[in-house]
Amino acid sequence: MNTLEKLIASTARIKILKVLVKQPDMRMKDFLRNVGGKSGEVYRNLACFEKTGVITTEYGWKGNRKTRTLHLMVERQQTQILLRVIKILAEAENGEETSLKTKIFRK
Repeated sequence: MNTLEKLIASTARIKILKVLVKQPDMRMKDFLRNVGGKSGEVYRNLACFEKTGVITTEYGWKGNRKTRTLHLMVERQQTQILLRVIKILAEAENGEETSLKTKIFRK
């Protein structure tokens, strides 16, 4: 199983991507609030995304507080494939018909 298949296999990871698609640049505190669930699991899933290059994290200062910001790497090919799969899954949840094309799952 390659890395893209591992990322798609987890529903928690798909939920994380859905949140990041709505707002590609988000503070970690806001992100954790939107995702919910156990923070340990969220951090573990974010580490998987960061390892594959789908997201990057930036550390900086906002006033006198150190902040951590997540950035979705939209221009990368792996991210585009993941976003297509999420779109197909969202349409399937809504009951809309979609035609699965094999080129989406090619590497």
